[in-house]
Amino acid sequence: MLGAWLVQAGVGVLLLSRWVRHRPRGAAPAARRGGSRVVLGHLALAVGALFLWSGFTVTGEVLLGWSALGALTLGNVLGDTMLVRRSRRMSRSGGSAAGDYARAVGRVLAGRFDAPVTVHALGAGVVYFGALAACLAA
Repeated sequence: MLGAWLVQAGVGVLLLSRWVRHRPRGAAPAARRGGSRVVLGHLALAVGALFLWSGFTVTGEVLLGWSALGALTLGNVLGDTMLVRRSRRMSRSGGSAAGDYARAVGRVLAGRFDAPVTVHALGAGVVYFGALAACLAA
């Protein structure tokens, strides 16, 4: 499990570096801050979850595992938010939240995002459900 988390972290660092280089500078300050909050919140929760999971792996303390899963859940919500926003930009339209989420997942499964985004999106499910299984088994 820890190996999958580390692969996710590596791809996440690649995506973060691309975001830093290409984030919209000409947009209104409020729009930049909103996107920044989501990205940085996702990063903070993911790093926190990884540290908690590492503690769980080393000590076997179940509370650390469940805490990591809680932080990972919140981080995935923010990651999904970014994925839906990106998907909406691709289609230049919006709809219901459920419909937009379904379209974003469909785009991931169809390979319509670039490789790092696709790997990170699919890896999120692998890590999440693997961590859930490990916590349930502990």
